[in-house]
Amino acid sequence: MRASNAPVDLVVVRASDVPRFVRDERSRVQAGITGSDILWEEGCGPDAGDELPISSGSTIFVGVTERLRRNVRSQEIRIEDLQNRMVVTKFPNITTEVFEGRGIAVEVFPTPGKTEAVQYVYPDCDGILDVVSTGRTAKENDLTVVENILPVTVRLIDAGEQLTERDQDILDNFRSRMIKAYD
Repeated sequence: MRASNAPVDLVVVRASDVPRFVRDERSRVQAGITGSDILWEEGCGPDAGDELPISSGSTIFVGVTERLRRNVRSQEIRIEDLQNRMVVTKFPNITTEVFEGRGIAVEVFPTPGKTEAVQYVYPDCDGILDVVSTGRTAKENDLTVVENILPVTVRLIDAGEQLTERDQDILDNFRSRMIKAYD
């Protein structure tokens, strides 16, 4: 679809496909907008791209199940209480990075769907790393948030060195318009 106010073509794809399309040298995609959670999971890092002033209202969090809360003797559950336990996630790379970075050994159990439901299928599931916005689903599934890892932000990434000077000018203009539109 051709934008009416800028010399760009817009293509709507799944948010999770954006990093691959932008980074692939064979792709015609030179920039994309997606979430920081997706960029981090795809190996770009938690701060990749330029943050746009669009609030997602979401946060990457670590939560624990009611079963773990019953089994831990201390009053306050901490992320370290997941040592040697199963953590379910849609984000296996982020989960590995977060826990290894803290020296906490966990079994990462990747699942593409409703992470909060896995505890009902696998009784060994004690933790979850996922994205939360209102917290309603976590609460309804008796999950306790033990730590907020990072706010999820909306990010604009580009193909970097693959861009021509003209492409970079167009992208800079587009970025400025996006920022002005949400200020």
